Amino acid sequence: MTDVEPLLYKIGIIGLGSQAKKIINYLKRSKITPHYIYVRKIKKEYKVFKNLTTSINHIEKCNVIFICSPNNTHFFYIKKFAINKNTYLFCEKPPVNSLQDLEALRELNHKNIYFNFNYRFSLFSKILSEVKKYNLGNLIFGSVVATHGLATKKKYFKSWRSNKNMTPLGIVEILSIHFIDLILNSFGIHKISFNNYKISKKSKNFDTSFINIITRDKKNITIFNSYNSALVEKKIFIFENGYIEQTENEISIFGPRNNFFPNGNFKKPKRIFTKKIKSVLDFSNSFEDSLKYFLTTVKKSKFFDKKLFFNSINSNKLILKILQR
Repeated sequence: MTDVEPLLYKIGIIGLGSQAKKIINYLKRSKITPHYIYVRKIKKEYKVFKNLTTSINHIEKCNVIFICSPNNTHFFYIKKFAINKNTYLFCEKPPVNSLQDLEALRELNHKNIYFNFNYRFSLFSKILSEVKKYNLGNLIFGSVVATHGLATKKKYFKSWRSNKNMTPLGIVEILSIHFIDLILNSFGIHKISFNNYKISKKSKNFDTSFINIITRDKKNITIFNSYNSALVEKKIFIFENGYIEQTENEISIFGPRNNFFPNGNFKKPKRIFTKKIKSVLDFSNSFEDSLKYFLTTVKKSKFFDKKLFFNSINSNKLILKILQR
């Protein structure tokens, strides 16, 4: 359950996909009812939701707006509603999917704009922010693997995820961007390179990506994402004096480096921290903590952290550079 108090604001939601439904459920548990849910067309399955509207004019009456529409529409709505300095905007990632829109976004009043990246509030992100606490030393290498078989399902090819007009970078702007943002916030990024593929024979968009990142301190981190594999989620970040490892079920920290057998040979470091998790639940909790941060800021009538806004812009820019090649 959430401890966010009900808001004295008019709330509007744009779109009714999976993320919008998660937001609506969270708001319901917080005893908050959206005033309007805007969709272009009211489908039969939508009728279980209250306050549906096909008029964008209704959203203009709201001062807290959740933008959960397809990626290629984000900038249109941000630009439309950011004009009002008293309106708070929560927008799903990526902020935009063109460099032209990204540069225009920088010029908008950003104090009330918040972009949702799913791993900023994850347990793994928290641990990365506390490496000094565990005396792990400096980063040497990192690897992220996150895959599942979405592109083997018929619904994938009918969805916006595989539509190159709506998501020109495919899996990169849907999934990989979350991990890029995690690394940018934790270590900084000096350089990034992409190898993107279409593995599925039916795919018209990138469904697999291998990314190599050189951090601010000139260390390598790799990311592999695919919609064509069995479910795999593994992260390992190796430091001078230990390492952090995450699987689908557990996050552990090992250290220190100098752990020996009686004959003097190195052996695996001791486990100094471990927590059982469900990766899906950790993802969900991070999403809800992101919502909580947004709603708490709104409730206090404060501005969002400037660093969060520009890190969102920079994460977005890193993937959009693919379009320049």
